[in-house]
Amino acid sequence: MSDDGHVAALTTIDRNSPLPLYYQLKQILLRQIQNNDIPAGEPLPSEKDLQERYDVSRITVRRALSDLTAEGYLSRQAGRGTFVLHPKVQDRSETLGGFIDDLIAQGFSVESRILSYGMRPASRYVADKLGIDEGQPLLYFQKLVDADGEPIALTEAFINVDEGVTFTPEELNVHTVYPLLERKCGLILRRANKTLEATLALEDEAALLHVKPGTPMLLAHLIVSDERGQPGAFVKALYRGDRYKAYLTVTR
Repeated sequence: MSDDGHVAALTTIDRNSPLPLYYQLKQILLRQIQNNDIPAGEPLPSEKDLQERYDVSRITVRRALSDLTAEGYLSRQAGRGTFVLHPKVQDRSETLGGFIDDLIAQGFSVESRILSYGMRPASRYVADKLGIDEGQPLLYFQKLVDADGEPIALTEAFINVDEGVTFTPEELNVHTVYPLLERKCGLILRRANKTLEATLALEDEAALLHVKPGTPMLLAHLIVSDERGQPGAFVKALYRGDRYKAYLTVTR
């Protein structure tokens, strides 16, 4: 064991170790994936090759591959083999608008594009979330976020600002829109209630995110409020399930 309590990196099967053989093989393959010895998109050696290379049973190989697949490192495709998946982006941000900064800190090359923007009447659903009248004009924009050249998140925002306030795509195409709202509108948004749920990509969403319709997604809804607790924005964020995972810190 290392000083931080993690199992030291394995490179070969140790039959004198108390660790199960499948776990040792899993760690060996995981190290190769994380070191990019087997690049994303490339196939793993066949089950038979792994059996012979590490002198283990087929059951041991399948258990190791099954665990790595369940943890999002591999994709097992019938008739084709087992392929390494692109690493998932890790959302550890604990501040409003911190998602993109968090990706950059992880070493991803991040780009975002405003797809549409303007004033839009509030639907009944959005109006209920913000506690306003249906049809009230809201600032709306839709943004697509890429990490290392691949789309991973689609965001829609509905913000309660005066109709006379105008924005340009360049102004909205920033890491976080909250300082802009504070500067231009005096709208100071401090906290959010966030819900997460599993969903499936609709056809138009799938096209933007370069996945097939019906692909698993993680959907986040945020009701963003000011210091008085008054809702000022409703945000819908759709993340690719194969490229994204969220971390939450829970205390007692």
